[in-house]
Amino acid sequence: MSMDSNGSDRKTGKFAGWWNRRGPLTRAAIIVLGVIIWSAAAYSYGYDKGLDGAIEYEKDSFQVNVVNYTIQKGQDGLYEIQGVIQNNYDKPILLNPSLEVKGFDSSGEMVLYVPAFITVSGEIRPGEKVKFRGEGPILDGHDPDDIIIGIKTECSGYGWA
Repeated sequence: MSMDSNGSDRKTGKFAGWWNRRGPLTRAAIIVLGVIIWSAAAYSYGYDKGLDGAIEYEKDSFQVNVVNYTIQKGQDGLYEIQGVIQNNYDKPILLNPSLEVKGFDSSGEMVLYVPAFITVSGEIRPGEKVKFRGEGPILDGHDPDDIIIGIKTECSGYGWA
């Protein structure tokens, strides 16, 4: 079989000519490697996207997206936390009106724990935003500016609507 200078046999094209010169074990190895790489990429992408729409955690609690929040010192020395949460799941959720708000500093240490309440009770539709409010202390040596990672909310006592 004659080949030209670019590796083509002039009948099947460059890739097909290259593929035909491979042995059966090499072809199988290339296919298996391609499937493994594709599966790893698909799993990685799906895992990343799956975290946003996560199902339940072990303790019957789940994450709710915090859209924004403010922390202000109240007159009684406690800090007032107000914010907005959003249902990012693809189904409506049912919340009891209380949630746990946790604040973390830059090292990951929890410096704030506040029981908070949402402004509505009952069903929160996909994409719907709901306000929350609570007050509590911040650990000594920290102020609201130390909380740079954000607030994590976990809502217990939910159900899928």
